[in-house]
Order: sequence, then C-alpha cells, then structure tokens
Amino acid sequence: MTNISKLPSADIWVIESLRFTVFLSDKENKPSGLSSWWEKLTGHDDRSVSIDRHSHVHVENGVFDTDTEDGKQTLFQISYAPGKVDLILLPNQDTEIQPKELNIIGDLQPNLAIMSTIVSSWAALAGCPKSTRLALGTSLLHSVSSKEEGYKILGPYLKNYVKLDLDSSDFRYHINRRRQSKSDDDLSINRLSQWFVWLWQRSNLQINLANNTVSREDLLASPQFAVRADLDINTVPDNNLEFDCSQYSGIYSELSDLATELAEKGDHK
Repeated sequence: MTNISKLPSADIWVIESLRFTVFLSDKENKPSGLSSWWEKLTGHDDRSVSIDRHSHVHVENGVFDTDTEDGKQTLFQISYAPGKVDLILLPNQDTEIQPKELNIIGDLQPNLAIMSTIVSSWAALAGCPKSTRLALGTSLLHSVSSKEEGYKILGPYLKNYVKLDLDSSDFRYHINRRRQSKSDDDLSINRLSQWFVWLWQRSNLQINLANNTVSREDLLASPQFAVRADLDINTVPDNNLEFDCSQYSGIYSELSDLATELAEKGDHK
C-alpha cells in the first residue's frame, strides 16, 4: 500500500485541460440537436464553429461563463467526429501569461465540479445520444526547477513499484490498473496513467509561405520542467454494454473519483 504520509498534498496539482468523451452507439449519424447544445450548456451563443464537410468533424469553441480564481477565463469546446463526442475545458490562448507560466485551466477539483455540471446538463437535453463507452482525461502538472527536483516529487507517487534514481534520465512510467465499478457489477474501468518529468519551452513559430519554411524563436533562455501525470480513466470496451444519458452523471462521478484518487495517492492497485 502507498505510504500516503510521504506524498505531497494533492493541492500541488494544476491541470492543463479536462475532457469527457462519449463513444456513440450510432457511429454513422450526427446527433440530433448538436448545433443547439452550445447555447443550452453555456447560456450564450458567442462561439466559433468549424465544420469539415469531408470528415464530418464539427467543433464549437468559446469562453465558458466561469472565471477561474485568478481571473483567467476557461474555454469550452464541443467536438463531434463520427462515433465520438468530446466535451472539453481548455485554457484561453488569448489570455496573456508570463513566458515561464504554465498554460492551465486551474486546480483539479473545481474543474471536475464544472465538468460535472456540464455533463449533468448535457445528459438532460432532448436528443442526448446513447453510448458504448465513456472516458475522462486530464493532465496533472506541477512546476519544478529541475529534473532532479521533479524526480524527488514524482518518486513517492510511484514508490511501491519504481525506485527512481535521481541520476537517471528520460524516465516515463505508463500503466493501466483496471478496477471493477462500484455501481455496476458488469462494468470495469481502465485507470491509465503516465508519469514523467516534462521538459517544455515556449516558442513563437513563423511560417514563410513563399519559401515553405518554418522558423522558431524560443522565448525562454532554457527549457522549463514540470512533473506531469497524464490520466485516462475510461470504461472497458464491451459489445454487450450500452449507456443511456440517465447513467452519464453517475459514471462521470465514478471516473472523477478515480482521477482524484490517482492525484492523491499516485499509482496504486
């Protein structure tokens, strides 16, 4: 069992984005009412819409009517591709941030709560589509000054399974630990997580169409570091299962609890 007392507080984590994915039972036809979802979920119609007639991908983006504690606005995206709908919270790329600042949407728990409200409201809409799988995805981040500091923080989250040498490099730990659902004996849930120290740089790209070249200007004198955990919590594919919209909030809550558990305890059975 993971030694919880030696783990940092779960409050160290911020998240890059948050995604709820619904794999549709009807993989051929666009859900009815898709074009009305945005206004019904956000209460306004100020968004951009992109539709690819060839691939049938339909994406709507705009500012969600919720400000984070630091005053930054979060973007909301509804994305449809044949067989799949994504509801996504994203950082606002138009918000000015310092070069060394991570582009994030904020802390994990408040955003899980926001997405819970979105999922509940969406599931109550007429024409909400049935599905065969549900998934929750996010990336936990914590800024550090060096790879070594990152490994010191990362180590306790993997303590039971990995001895992390501070002199090592290019470490990446990827694992799936399946759980039986607490609410449905026929449902199993994948807990995919990937843990590593992320090396990142903020750059400006300049595209020269005349010469067909791309140049990059790094905005930081040296790359920055962050402890990162990519989480994908999803129901196991099962051809015999189908979910209707009345089940979405309950399953989302269970997926959300499992993501929180990983943020608090690290990799564990």
